[in-house]
Amino acid sequence: MTQGSRRSRWKWIAGSLLGIVVLVGVGAFTQRERISRYLTIGQFEKATDRAALIETLVQMGEPVVADLLPMLKRDDAELCTATGQVFAKLFDTWTPKDPRSVQLATELLNGFPTDSVAGQKIVAVLMLNMRGCTESQIVDGCRSLAEISLKSGEVEMRLAGVQLAMWHELKLSSQVVPLMRDTSPEVRRSAMLFVGPRSEGDGDLISTEDLLAWLHDADAEVRRLCEMSLRSRGLREDDIRFGRRLTNPNPQERLALLLDLGQADAIDPTAWLERLSHDPVSAVRASAARVASERRIEFDGRLDEMSASDPDATVRAIAKYYRGLQK
Repeated sequence: MTQGSRRSRWKWIAGSLLGIVVLVGVGAFTQRERISRYLTIGQFEKATDRAALIETLVQMGEPVVADLLPMLKRDDAELCTATGQVFAKLFDTWTPKDPRSVQLATELLNGFPTDSVAGQKIVAVLMLNMRGCTESQIVDGCRSLAEISLKSGEVEMRLAGVQLAMWHELKLSSQVVPLMRDTSPEVRRSAMLFVGPRSEGDGDLISTEDLLAWLHDADAEVRRLCEMSLRSRGLREDDIRFGRRLTNPNPQERLALLLDLGQADAIDPTAWLERLSHDPVSAVRASAARVASERRIEFDGRLDEMSASDPDATVRAIAKYYRGLQK
């Protein structure tokens, strides 16, 4: 091979190598965002302190969604929580009607059935960000998710279910009422905030009379919220005080209420006496008949019922006696 041929060959090799380097450089430049995202996702998955990585992923925006969704299927509560924080910040960046929000919500709802328990909790909470969205697939998906959440054995899920049910378009108000007696005080508080106040669109989800029972809830905050709800329905302080006695499990307190009704001229006792005349304790029913007679309350019909059908013979006799006095 001549010297000229060797020189040409080396030029060709050098040119080829240079071309390869240029191609690799161009490829690396054009794929730098994907590579950076890949490296960040790897660090995020393994890190113990993810705060800075969460912000980095949020800044990367929509492309990180596909990489993060599978992490909600992992049985790793901390990883699921951190993943949820990324999604929550993305929802905050977008509006509920933003196509990116709709797409993310759709993917979260589609993946929910196969997510881990920890992941499902995150999805249930994340869907609260979509209140205000009118897309039918989102509304229908959130309704199904809320129905599942309200019946879940997990407190966090039931809490999210109650909050989702507040979304009027889901039409799940009535399904929240049973959670007023939930074993978790946190769930009862959330349900009270929703059920307790008067609902202008749907009417009262629970009657004011029935609501009085929660004045004796084991949780002080539930009792306080119950009082607030009763005030919002127009009850005065005396009404709440009497209602607390009316629904007290101790019959002595209910008898004490009858004494108050016999003396409080500012209170119309008719409705209270009607309720007390159905009390499970015979002494309370008999006393209700007596107070009605002494206060000259129009109680004829109820006294007739009591004298004819009260389960206690003594109460029947007392009701008949006071009915006779009224005649």
